[in-house]
Amino acid sequence: MKITLKEIAKQLNVSPTTVSKALQDYPDISAETKKKIKKYAKQVGYTPSIQAAYLRTQKTRIVGVIVPNFTDHFYNGLIEGVIEKASKNGYLVVILQSGDSQKKEKKMVNRLLHQQVDGIFISLARDTINYDHLNKIIESKTSLTLFDNTTKSINCNKISFDERNESFVATEHLIKCGCKKIMFFRDSLVSQKSIDQFIGYRKALDQYNIPFEKKYVHITENKMDDDAYEFIKALYNSKSEIEGIFIPNHVISLGIIKFFNEQKTVFHNKIKIVSFSPLNGQQWGHSNLKLIKLNGKKMGGKIIKSFLNEQNLLKMKLPLTFSTELLKSKENITNLK
Repeated sequence: MKITLKEIAKQLNVSPTTVSKALQDYPDISAETKKKIKKYAKQVGYTPSIQAAYLRTQKTRIVGVIVPNFTDHFYNGLIEGVIEKASKNGYLVVILQSGDSQKKEKKMVNRLLHQQVDGIFISLARDTINYDHLNKIIESKTSLTLFDNTTKSINCNKISFDERNESFVATEHLIKCGCKKIMFFRDSLVSQKSIDQFIGYRKALDQYNIPFEKKYVHITENKMDDDAYEFIKALYNSKSEIEGIFIPNHVISLGIIKFFNEQKTVFHNKIKIVSFSPLNGQQWGHSNLKLIKLNGKKMGGKIIKSFLNEQNLLKMKLPLTFSTELLKSKENITNLK
């Protein structure tokens, strides 16, 4: 026989509403009452009806994550962090990839809205410049959190690394190592993440009175490591005067390090490199490589924390307040000594 909320309420001498709220962690139910109800529900083997819960709360307990790709180790770590914290709080996570395409990103958003998810978390594709699909999420009363690559045009919670500061520190490190001719691999002309990285790079050059030269900025057509490999190979064959390389994108840097590891030359040893990466330096093998370590799992946990805070405000019928959280560089920079 299936145990119901009413039967639990009768046994504990409380109302069915109190039982329901306690099982959903509503803030207006005391911790002691929650503990008592949850303990009893577990003892009797109570399992909530998904359909009934949705009719009652209009919540599916499902959230969706859209990342540009599954090949980047950073996003793999982030997904792990999201699933771990979401599962602890009773949420099912749907993971989708946009292929770093605005067109596919919009399709993924529509799929998640059709599933009536409670929240959608997106790292925007590198070519996303139209935000109609994001406004559609907000209009549907679905929680929206932007992470990693965000935009200033949408009012919602955002979580990203402090790209400007980290890019400044990376470029400054190369300058302090004696580099003046520093190649910067820019990921995109339109994404906010890429814009902030470029600003940090330029700021460091300006502060140390190093003239900016457009020829030292390479805009990648896409994030494929094969393209980066071919570019750095051509740079090598041209006997370039480059002294340092700053690579904010992990996938791009894989192709560059691959080329360097194939070249047992002076070029390999004299070029100093700084890269953003979720990996450890030992996995690269370049003697002059320094990393800015990106903790994807930590960001994933913060995404869910932000979402849960928003859900609590909704439960309490309080006005929503949105914030932009920047993960500080001092928590992520390693080996820059």
